[in-house]
Amino acid sequence: MKVNIKTKIIIFASAIGILPAVIITLMIYSQKNDVFDNLNNEIGKFSKENITQISKDVYNLCETAYTLIQQQLTASLLVSENVLKNSGGIRLSNERISWTAVNQFTKNESQILLPKMLAGSKWLGQINQLSTPVAVVDEVKKMVGGTCTIFQRMNDRGDMLRVATNVEKLDKTRAIGTFIPAVNPDGQANPVISTIMRGETFYGRAYVVNAWYQTAYKPLFDTAGEIIGIIYVGIKQESVESLRNGIMDIVVGKSGYVYVLGGKGNHRGHYILSKNGERDGEDIWEAKDSDGNFFIQSIINKSVQLKQGEVAMEQYPWKNIGEAEPRMKIAALTYFEPWDWVIGASTYEDDYSHSRTVIDEVLSGLTTYAIIISFIMLTIAVILSIALGNKIGKPIQEISNAARQVAEGDLSQKLNIVLDDEIGFLARSFNRMVENLQKLMEEVNAKNEASKEAAQAAEAAKEAAEKQHEYLSESVENILAQMDKFADGDLTVNLPVSRKDEIGRLSDGFNRSIENIRKMMKQMQIAVQTTSSASTELNLLSQELAKAADMQTDQTHDVSVAIEQMTQTIVENAKNATRSADVAKENGLLARRGGEVVEETVQKMSEIAGIVKASVKSVEKLGQSGTQIGEIVSVIDEIADQTNLLALNAAI
Repeated sequence: MKVNIKTKIIIFASAIGILPAVIITLMIYSQKNDVFDNLNNEIGKFSKENITQISKDVYNLCETAYTLIQQQLTASLLVSENVLKNSGGIRLSNERISWTAVNQFTKNESQILLPKMLAGSKWLGQINQLSTPVAVVDEVKKMVGGTCTIFQRMNDRGDMLRVATNVEKLDKTRAIGTFIPAVNPDGQANPVISTIMRGETFYGRAYVVNAWYQTAYKPLFDTAGEIIGIIYVGIKQESVESLRNGIMDIVVGKSGYVYVLGGKGNHRGHYILSKNGERDGEDIWEAKDSDGNFFIQSIINKSVQLKQGEVAMEQYPWKNIGEAEPRMKIAALTYFEPWDWVIGASTYEDDYSHSRTVIDEVLSGLTTYAIIISFIMLTIAVILSIALGNKIGKPIQEISNAARQVAEGDLSQKLNIVLDDEIGFLARSFNRMVENLQKLMEEVNAKNEASKEAAQAAEAAKEAAEKQHEYLSESVENILAQMDKFADGDLTVNLPVSRKDEIGRLSDGFNRSIENIRKMMKQMQIAVQTTSSASTELNLLSQELAKAADMQTDQTHDVSVAIEQMTQTIVENAKNATRSADVAKENGLLARRGGEVVEETVQKMSEIAGIVKASVKSVEKLGQSGTQIGEIVSVIDEIADQTNLLALNAAI
């Protein structure tokens, strides 16, 4: 199906308008699942990093509080010593008093008699009511806060009895009468008592009556240097208001929180800090998750193995009251060993899925928005493309039709498109092209006529050259044939002279050379014949002389008779000799003349050879001239063919 330029412009412009929006929509849709997968991974990673950082922050907060408390304990211990000194010092009275001593761990009671302990000269008493002031300990509390206790040694083992304290029991009374045993219920030496009995000050975490405190214990000596008791100052770990509030105010995720559990000892699995403090002190060691697993035990057992600064992760399903299905919880755990605190920062995993929901909504909205924008852009693109197609397509169609007419040979076409853009430039260029084609066709026609004339002249020259070539070939062949006969000794050869050109002059020279050779040969024959006759006569004379000599030998006795005859014969012989000499001289002249004739003949033959060579060169030159004429004719033929082709192209 043929599609015109207008339709193509509309389709192309519409595609350009809609394609970006379609691509964006498809990309959003295709990448949505990948985005969600990556988002889930990132959310999981972020949630773990977030609660891990919270757990570390709480650990650092505890570490900071621990350092501050230690500094506060050191100051409180100095204050308590100073108050005790100002009270006159501590000493034991000779008077004894009965005590009901209660083991702070086992709660076992025993009755004992101990000397009264005096501060200066005043007995500390057995005051258990908070409303009744107690010397030293209450004064220290007023000055530095916290708790203060004076212990009295009970026995040689070092059990220490609280005889004056501001530490409260659960019934809101002073915790006097309780003691720290030298040996813990597990059979291990109590670290506080062990340190004191060595005469050293104990700093650290200690269980005081019913809670854990950060404490300082310093031994008290009598005048003999014997340990008679302990002065104690301490701060309840969870009673540091800023630390407690700071931990409880932390929100993990949307609904998570930070809690603190006891890690070891009797308080293992007990809440030290719970959400909003509502379950502080509750034992949750046996708590199970939705799958029936003892997740608290797993948390504590995992945490107490951690080193300083390390964080462990715990995941477990949990179902709150009123919820249909359990949800997964995740907790980041650290262990603060100085206080035996298992710190957990926990939250539900779906607390962080809100981001996924928001992004899902954003992507869905973005997809819808992209579809709407795509439709709007398509509508605008179609309208603009139709207008653009009409503006561009119509002039191009006119140009196309005119070009088709020109291609068919109609050079009268002219476009009337007046525009200032590329279309107008194309139309003007088309008109100039047609004008140039018209001029070119006129020039081509003129050149075509000239080419025809040149072709005719070339054809005539070609025919003349062929005739000349034929004439030269025949002449050369005739000359060569006559020269072959001459070489074989035929002196009757004769070349015809039909033209007064190089061939004619060559033939005439050849004929004259042959004629001269014939004349010289005749002269040589005559000389040879003359020489032969003289030689014959001389030979006959010699024979006669021989005969005479023989006769003289045989006829010696006739000498006298024949002297006259001999004299005549000698005279005759002398004449004959003279005549023979003349003949010999003449023969020599004839021989020299024959040699000159032969030399002249050789010279003439050399001249003939030179003439023949020159003739051959002339023939070769004529052959080359014929070849060049053939090449000129070929070039003229090619020019004629190209001229005809140019005329045909111009017509197209």
